[in-house]
Amino acid sequence: MKTNTRLALSILAGAVVIAAIAVIAVTQFGHNNVASTPAAKPTQMTHAPVLRGQAYGAWILTCNNKQPPQCALVMRALQQKTGRLVLSLAVTRGPKGNAVLVISTPPDVLIPAGVVIKPGNADPIKTGFQFCDHQRCEAIFLLDDNLQKALAAADQTGVRFTVPGNRPVGLKMPTKDFQAGYAAWNAKMPAPPPPPEAANQTQAPAHIPYKRRHH
Repeated sequence: MKTNTRLALSILAGAVVIAAIAVIAVTQFGHNNVASTPAAKPTQMTHAPVLRGQAYGAWILTCNNKQPPQCALVMRALQQKTGRLVLSLAVTRGPKGNAVLVISTPPDVLIPAGVVIKPGNADPIKTGFQFCDHQRCEAIFLLDDNLQKALAAADQTGVRFTVPGNRPVGLKMPTKDFQAGYAAWNAKMPAPPPPPEAANQTQAPAHIPYKRRHH
């Protein structure tokens, strides 16, 4: 199993801020898309408001009203009866230009188990949780060329995390049309050019220790 490289702390902060914009974007699925486990009862998660944005299959491209706009490509699974959020996938960009995939889960997860994604027939990729509060936990994957290609080729992407009692929760997300949605997002949120002094330098990302926020 491959392990996704964790991002620098400054990128993490930017991704979390931009992901918050995506709260206005909702894609609602039927109950068969939500695992019937304790983690699929999102009693502590945010009630998701009505969707606003451009649809690409089950993906939604949503932008705020700032100039230049900040945009995210979002897919969300909701608990059908309550409309509460079970799982969120958000493609966004950090302040240094990195494309990232932010996965939000319920807060009652086993932190050490992390999150595993498996786009179609591609190899599974695992990363740890980098952020938790009383509403959600977030894991961030660097959206490099390999992951972009895997998502573009996948009709479905499996997402797996673990809840107390060592019980795995798996959901299949309909990630078809990722390529079209990603191209539209990238057009609205192009990567900034690297600063001149860093254009010819390669620096390994810093390790991000997990920190839980207390309220």
